[in-house]
Amino acid sequence: MLQASLQCRIAFLEAKKTHPALCRYLKGRFHDWADAEPSHTQRSEEDFLSHFGFPSLAEGLKVRDIGALACAVLSDNIPMIQRLVQAKACMRTRCKPLMNVDVLAWTPLHLAVQRGSRALPVMAELLRLKADPNSTDTLGLPLLGISRDAATVEFLVQHHADVNFQAGVSKVSPLGLSAARVSSASVISKLLELRADVNGSEARGGLGHSALVNLIWESRTLQQGGVQLAALLVRARADVNASGRATGPLGYAALGGHAPMVSLLLASRADPDLPNSRGMTPRQLADAQTQLLFECMDCMECSPEGLTDSNMQPLFCEDNANDWDEQRCFSI
Repeated sequence: MLQASLQCRIAFLEAKKTHPALCRYLKGRFHDWADAEPSHTQRSEEDFLSHFGFPSLAEGLKVRDIGALACAVLSDNIPMIQRLVQAKACMRTRCKPLMNVDVLAWTPLHLAVQRGSRALPVMAELLRLKADPNSTDTLGLPLLGISRDAATVEFLVQHHADVNFQAGVSKVSPLGLSAARVSSASVISKLLELRADVNGSEARGGLGHSALVNLIWESRTLQQGGVQLAALLVRARADVNASGRATGPLGYAALGGHAPMVSLLLASRADPDLPNSRGMTPRQLADAQTQLLFECMDCMECSPEGLTDSNMQPLFCEDNANDWDEQRCFSI
């Protein structure tokens, strides 16, 4: 079904000729999504150029909207990567963003990393050809932070990617970006295992928040999935009372009505009365649902640890939201 849908979409884009970059991107990644073998790795140079719609090699090198080198990377065509670099293809050229497929202003190595461990041979070839493992997009967001799996993280760090790299105006760390993208637990765990600074972005300035704040804000619609990742960060000593930004982790969770996250943070000794830059406390920012948790904290019978179980999982979650009331609050 997916394979047929992709084929139809590509055919439509080829006929309309209005989004050539998206068409080339979908062609390049067809084998990733359709679980098919890459069909154009053995194509001749002429067949490759024809397949991706480039009039000539020289024209393909000029294109920034998913150009020839990007297409070779996406389609696992290592011989063509070598040919294009020999023809002076620039490894630092950033493509224009394709937001509907989660592509920002990325280098060819970014496009390989986005594909995950299936593209490790392509990553290895790009790195051999002097691609920068600490390259960033135009905002300064680090390559390592878009890794899709633990194997990619480990591979890049083995090839000198800095696990605490921060650059540009944002100064967002790989862990901070990974948290903002709500990556898998295996990716977060691997970054922490490789000594990522759990409070890096917050400690070193820039526009970036801490990894914990990034995760809280971006996972507010995921509820329990985000809480499990937050528990990983808290166990790694993420600062639950981090200051220096508009508000701290608990304030963001309360403002977003993320009750399970509020429960976890309160159990981790986040301060409900720590004012933000406008003098507002998390307690004051809370919506009606999360306000009950703050009221629960005021009960003499309730200790912060009583809001989570032994595995740091919140006792309050969406499944039992209707059962959580003031009477339950006093019974914890």
